[in-house]
Amino acid sequence: HGLDEIPSTLPARREGWGGLTPAQARARKIEDLLVGAGLSQVITYSFGDEKWADRLRLAADDPRRAVVAIANPLSSDQAFMRTMLLPGLLATAQRNVAVREERVHIFELGRVFRPSDLRDAGDRAGSAGDVPGSTDAGKLAGELPGECTHVGILVHGEWEPVSWLRADVAVDYYLAKGLVERLCAGLNRELQYAPAGESFLHPGKSAILQDSAGNPVGWLGEVHPLVLQTYDLQAPAVAVELDARVLLAPASEAADFRDLLAYPEVEQDLALVVDAGVPAAAVVEALRRSGGKLLEDVAIFDVYQGSQVSE
Repeated sequence: HGLDEIPSTLPARREGWGGLTPAQARARKIEDLLVGAGLSQVITYSFGDEKWADRLRLAADDPRRAVVAIANPLSSDQAFMRTMLLPGLLATAQRNVAVREERVHIFELGRVFRPSDLRDAGDRAGSAGDVPGSTDAGKLAGELPGECTHVGILVHGEWEPVSWLRADVAVDYYLAKGLVERLCAGLNRELQYAPAGESFLHPGKSAILQDSAGNPVGWLGEVHPLVLQTYDLQAPAVAVELDARVLLAPASEAADFRDLLAYPEVEQDLALVVDAGVPAAAVVEALRRSGGKLLEDVAIFDVYQGSQVSE
């Protein structure tokens, strides 16, 4: 009959079809949201030198100084596994600025590493597509370092290019917070904010990110000017880094259908007198607790300070 007469077809094997795992799909969603926000994805080295912790002004007892040493490093500046994404992002900005690319708006979704004696229940050493902590890979040899996926963001330079149409968006704490809120809204997650004390962030212009249980999962804020100087960078620059497990984990509750409201909403404009040191998040939380199930949303839209109100 002739082999050339036999038509070329693909086997009809449905079980052979490929696809993304749920965790891979959520990771892809994180990347799409950040790219849609105007950031470029980068992949930096998982290695670094021993000077990065000093550059970030970390305290001597900071657990992030405990690094995994590489037995056969390619060079002295790649002798340790990273425990943070921020040094690699700052180094990337430094290289770009050196070639006159002043606007560096980047993010990375990558692994950080910690010694085996510091690994927690969520650390694991499995494939990149799995949700951290979702397999039994942690039952491997105890000497293996812990691995955890982080999301890191760095915005250096003006947010918009020079133009007569620019909106003059400031590169400050609120821009970093807005990027985190956009990420959480797209993934149907909610994070809380608390005052931060990170040495590499500007005091008073930074925050700690917490999950619904109040556990710290990351930080955000303006990078400290002294840290920027060590990387030959100029302000403004903001950064975010958070444990991606809170974003990659499956949603705890299924979405429930709710009837559309049969009555128009009622807005209440409240003026509250509080001490100047009370965080805005504390005011919002108090109103949410008091509002009950009928409360849809709370937003602080103005702050008044003047002669009519004491400090």
